[in-house]
Amino acid sequence: MNIKRMYHKVVFEGKKHSPELLLAAGILASAGAIIAAVKATTKAEAVLDNHEYRMEEVDPESKKEVVLAYAATGAEFAKLYAPAFALEVVSVTAVLASYKVLHARNVALASAYAIMDKAFKQYRSRVVDELGATADEKFMYGKKEETVTKKITDENGKTKTVKEKVLTGGEPSMYDKFYDSVTANNWTEDNMSNLTFIKAQQRYANAVLKTKGYIFLNEVYKLLGLPETQAGQVVGWIYDSDKDLGDNYIDFGLEDEFGGYTPAVSRYIDGEEDTVLLHFNVDGPIFERAVEEKRISEK
Repeated sequence: MNIKRMYHKVVFEGKKHSPELLLAAGILASAGAIIAAVKATTKAEAVLDNHEYRMEEVDPESKKEVVLAYAATGAEFAKLYAPAFALEVVSVTAVLASYKVLHARNVALASAYAIMDKAFKQYRSRVVDELGATADEKFMYGKKEETVTKKITDENGKTKTVKEKVLTGGEPSMYDKFYDSVTANNWTEDNMSNLTFIKAQQRYANAVLKTKGYIFLNEVYKLLGLPETQAGQVVGWIYDSDKDLGDNYIDFGLEDEFGGYTPAVSRYIDGEEDTVLLHFNVDGPIFERAVEEKRISEK
């Protein structure tokens, strides 16, 4: 094996796992400091005996001699506990260094994610402008366009059969959630009651967004009785009517671009499906921005 390459590989692995290594070193140093302090304490009695002997030898009326006696005792204690103190300094330094490395990496990751998220949204916007929202949904979730037959009743009360193109199948995004008996704590057997509840929570979430200025996806999941996720801790919405930071509103993807229900939601209302997919229009990662907004509001 190439020794030079092996050396650089070891160095790379060390840098990769430096936060864990620094944290482990900090914990070991702290444990060593405790052991050193315990050992030093067993010898403290001898130092105190020496102090009593000094105090017997000095002139109580001489402040200088008394100060020198206490200084000598202090020096002995400092020497006795110096190893424990040094190890504790190493421990604190290692833990702080571990935090610094992790914080720098998290900031870099958040920045990279924000850039990628912005670029992806711009790409989707161009798809919508060029091909329409239906094509965007088709490409985004890998859905297939199928023709379904359904019966409708016109204004004269006559029932007729029509054919309609709908998107079926596909996979939801990492933020989307199915609202059904398996995933939602607040689910009922009445689809319209479920839909009414979902829309009410959407209105409430928008009110919270305007009041606080931000809201995380996990907070919205909680309102709906859905399980929280790791991604939901950092992504969400920011409200700022003066800046183009996002949509400035929360949408669960129940309606199409014309203000009516999407075909999937319509099928859910008609009882043709027993689950509805909620698509959340998150602005992306907002943690750093939310902290900044809170700091500004407190001022």
